[in-house]
Amino acid sequence: MTKIHVVLFLSLLTAGTAIAGEKVKQAKKIFSQYVTLAEKFDPAVAELYSNTAKIQNTRIYPDGRRKVMSLDGKKYKVLIRIGMPLSKARGDTNKYTEVNYVKKDSKVTITATRYSNLKKYSSPLTLVVGADTDGKWRILQEISQSRPLPKPQ
Repeated sequence: MTKIHVVLFLSLLTAGTAIAGEKVKQAKKIFSQYVTLAEKFDPAVAELYSNTAKIQNTRIYPDGRRKVMSLDGKKYKVLIRIGMPLSKARGDTNKYTEVNYVKKDSKVTITATRYSNLKKYSSPLTLVVGADTDGKWRILQEISQSRPLPKPQ
């Protein structure tokens, strides 16, 4: 009986690891699309977000003030579509480093350091991805920081 229990335990462990690996694979695919579409200034990046996503951005001003903006995915998607042509005109691109994926329950949390090539600063980025109401994997939550463009001297 002991050998059977060990084999059963190892089988379940292997199956669980495969499922976790598949979720991380999905998260990597979404993040890759996120980066690729943003690099092209493609407003289709908005479609990676759930309409019910929870978005939170903390704007940090040069004097140290912080302003937190929170909105749902539906409103954020509108802002993305409006903002992409403006970002393209300014050459507002980003580089992502220290990208990590952590599976928790049925979702994957992606953390990264985002470097703004235009504004010359780094900030943390957290995306939570998982199955949306239709079963398709999307961004369910975003937590980020931003800074205004420095004023000309």
